Amino acid sequence: MNQRGIPLANPILVKWRTVKHKRVPRIHRATNQVI
Repeated sequence: MNQRGIPLANPILVKWRTVKHKRVPRIHRATNQVI
């Protein structure tokens, strides 16, 4: 339940959240490949 602990445990999840917050098409493409 610690938002600061999530990034250390799931760096990919943090990137996904950043994509939703920034909504960047460039990051979106990278997220699609990761998924």
